[in-house]
Amino acid sequence: MNRFLLISVLALAITACQTPGIDTSDVASETPVRTVADTESDRAAITQITETWEAGARAGDAAAITALYADDAVILPGDQPSVRGREALAAYFTANYSAPADISITSGEIVVMPSGHFAYEVGASSAPNGMGKYLTVYRNTGGGWEIAADSWSNDAPTPATD
Repeated sequence: MNRFLLISVLALAITACQTPGIDTSDVASETPVRTVADTESDRAAITQITETWEAGARAGDAAAITALYADDAVILPGDQPSVRGREALAAYFTANYSAPADISITSGEIVVMPSGHFAYEVGASSAPNGMGKYLTVYRNTGGGWEIAADSWSNDAPTPATD
């Protein structure tokens, strides 16, 4: 009997967490908790972040690129060590994206999780050092989307320069 009661309570709890439109709030911040993604507006916001990233790279504006990332974000650039945290990201982007570059980014797909808290984007890139691809994970803070994790690499090894 206890097993049946436990299973019933768990089933009700799971159902309550998945029901759209439940009026719940984060008591500490009084920010409404999202229960269902507004996929169209979320995709538009993420598309804007991608466009801002591309514009920053084209302009050599490392600060604009860095501003798109969460304080605890991690990037995994191809053929390089991972970089974690705002200060390290700022140093990385300053070292690698302070000069204007002919970079083009094409979003292939943006998937927003049903909760609206996370999303990911898969796309392609073109730069002077070759064609590539990327995978970006976004986190919704309640105040907007930010990049939580980002990974990119070229489709073929970058040609060696002698």
